[in-house]
Order: sequence, then C-alpha cells, then structure tokens
Amino acid sequence: MLVADACWRSQPESRVLFQEDGRRLLEALQKLPQAHREAFVMRSDEGFSYAEIAQVTGRQESTVRQHHRRALEALQRLLRE
Repeated sequence: MLVADACWRSQPESRVLFQEDGRRLLEALQKLPQAHREAFVMRSDEGFSYAEIAQVTGRQESTVRQHHRRALEALQRLLRE
C-alpha cells in the first residue's frame, strides 16, 4: 500500500484514474440487488468468510456464495460498458 501511495504522489494522473475507477465501481455497486451488494462488500471489502456472511445475514451459505458470484458477474458486465 505504501508503494502505491508513493507512486500516486509522484504521478497525479494515476491518482485521477484510480479515483475514476472507484467512482465507476461505486456506481456499479449501487445497481446490484441489495443481497448481492452485501455479499460482495462483506466478502471482498471487509474480508468476511461465506460462513460469517451467512450468519450475519441469516441466509444459507450456498445462497451467499451464489449472491457473491452473481455480484462479480454483474460488476464485470457493468464495468465493461
């Protein structure tokens, strides 16, 4: 992370591109169904296991896995547009 921070300071255009990508990701996340968004954020951003997400959300672990997979597929499609 520190290497990336140093790189961004020396290359302002990289920081702008990173911010643009972050904005696009947030917009794409907002288009997902809530259950898919929750599974994606909890797994990919917060580092929860599928079992932990299932426990927190009250869903079956297999359902959480499916929601996460569908979120990834939808985000890939949305970010290609």
